[in-house]
Amino acid sequence: MSDASVGQLLYVEDEADLRRSVARVLGLMPHVVREAACVYEARELVAAERGWCGFIVDHRLPDGEGLSLLDELSEAHPGVPTMLASGEVAAELANACARRGVTYVVKPFGVPELERFAQRAARFDTQRGALDEGLRVLAHKTRMTEREHEVLRLAVVNGFGHAPIADALGITRHTVKTHIRRVLRKSGTRSLDLLRARFRR
Repeated sequence: MSDASVGQLLYVEDEADLRRSVARVLGLMPHVVREAACVYEARELVAAERGWCGFIVDHRLPDGEGLSLLDELSEAHPGVPTMLASGEVAAELANACARRGVTYVVKPFGVPELERFAQRAARFDTQRGALDEGLRVLAHKTRMTEREHEVLRLAVVNGFGHAPIADALGITRHTVKTHIRRVLRKSGTRSLDLLRARFRR
């Protein structure tokens, strides 16, 4: 598993030459670049790694569509910047991206588009780092257990609900609810939504 303190960019493209070329450009920026050739590989990588700060996905993949994959990734990692690359100009696809807040680019795209996206990813990574530090300080001050801190981080940073937290930590939903009640009591907050708002101001 990669160092979670270093932001990771995922680039999903089935054309090997293009994937290597774009990955080289992205590699010049302050991120770890991970590559996948299809939806299956992308899912496996994202499930196994942490610290994602950007997803760039080709629309036409051998085993699925890029926009559907980005929907999955965004649900699992709220707020992470996303970009969809398409080999054709399609108004309907561009509108679908706009509704989702996905950056839409037409291939071949150049370094300026990649640099702008990398800057967005870097800002997200910086904000997440500050949020992580704030949560760490709160956990220390209120004497939370390590597991309570993990639950708090998944709830606030990742935006996870009870079921995703349970899946991520390999515990029951009932145990998640118990940890959340303790976290709320220790932090002096009435609800998880209020706690999220407190750290996302």
